[in-house]
Amino acid sequence: EEKQKALEAVRADGTAIRELSLELRGDREVALAAVRQRGEVLHFVAWELRGDREVVLAAVRQNGMAIRAAEDKLRLDKDVAMAAVQQDPDALHHVHAEMQADKDIVMAAVAQKGNALRFASRKLRADPDVVLAAGEKSSATFWLAAPKLKNDPDVATH
Repeated sequence: EEKQKALEAVRADGTAIRELSLELRGDREVALAAVRQRGEVLHFVAWELRGDREVVLAAVRQNGMAIRAAEDKLRLDKDVAMAAVQQDPDALHHVHAEMQADKDIVMAAVAQKGNALRFASRKLRADPDVVLAAGEKSSATFWLAAPKLKNDPDVATH
């Protein structure tokens, strides 16, 4: 019965998980219901569930910034990183560094918000495809490009 009340509470308002016992915060069904309603409450979920791929994916699909509370192994998971940046391009800042160097992940972020380029790896900030994709969203992102691209007429004229 306590679990049922907890489920009803977090389904109505995910932040209700803050008021629950540690035992209920560690209940997978309760955690999933909470993060589906409010992804950012992932940091109130029991630590072991922050390494649960399904729980983290549900959280980042609702709020990309929830990736900040995910276990490192999932910040390195390409599907999790992609879901996070598709929901919020600024989540690129919080994915694992290897994902900041993954062209697919970075392109997904800059295609929505050009200045997400600032969170890309140095190598990708020097990639003309990435810089041009970012520039299509915002020409103000040009200053984020690697210096060699700023002098490249093919990039600078876009």
